[in-house]
Amino acid sequence: LDEARGLRKILRDNDLDKKAVVLRKYQNETGLFKLGDLIPEIRNRLAQSREVDVFGPINTDYGYHIMNVTQWYSKDSMRPLEEVWDEIAGRLSIDKQMDVRLARIDALRAQANVSFHPSLFTQESK
Repeated sequence: LDEARGLRKILRDNDLDKKAVVLRKYQNETGLFKLGDLIPEIRNRLAQSREVDVFGPINTDYGYHIMNVTQWYSKDSMRPLEEVWDEIAGRLSIDKQMDVRLARIDALRAQANVSFHPSLFTQESK
């Protein structure tokens, strides 16, 4: 229990180095979860507050759990995949095109030999 409380403190303090060690050491899951899909002890604890916070330790038959809730969504805020598929595909296509463009720009910069006259960077030239 004391160890679980210490882990909660590390997550709350958001020290990225310590947090990385904790996440490597202990099994963790990230993602979107529906309250109804969680085990009762966790569901009940989270449903009581509906806050963005680090919760726990929550004791269950599976051991102690620490929950880092970063965002809540209202029940009707999620749309089915079929409804957003085209939008997602469009965004991914635009992202891919941008990646290709940036890679091309980087390649051109690597090949270029550009120099500037030093007087362009002195106060006297202004």
